[in-house]
Amino acid sequence: MGSLFLINYLRYDIIFYDQRLQLGLDIGVGSVGWAVLANNEQEQPCRIETMGVRTFATNEVSKTGESTAKARREARGMRRRTRRRQFRKERLIKLLTKSLGITYP
Repeated sequence: MGSLFLINYLRYDIIFYDQRLQLGLDIGVGSVGWAVLANNEQEQPCRIETMGVRTFATNEVSKTGESTAKARREARGMRRRTRRRQFRKERLIKLLTKSLGITYP
């Protein structure tokens, strides 16, 4: 959790049985933290009514602890590198053709 007061992340003002409350959420990768705060007359948080955390199981390979998305991420990186290299090559050929009149077969 990032901080004690979760209001800084996502804040929702709600009215429950004529009591003004704020719901704060801290949405992370492996958990969601929440807090319900009561407001005073100046609409400022004055006390924590209730709070909690819901954690999720991490999505990783049990033996190595690596992310299951690692293979997809590495393949995506290779595709991007290949595409960028091809784009630089095409841009260089276009520049040489335009400025020096050199043609590429």
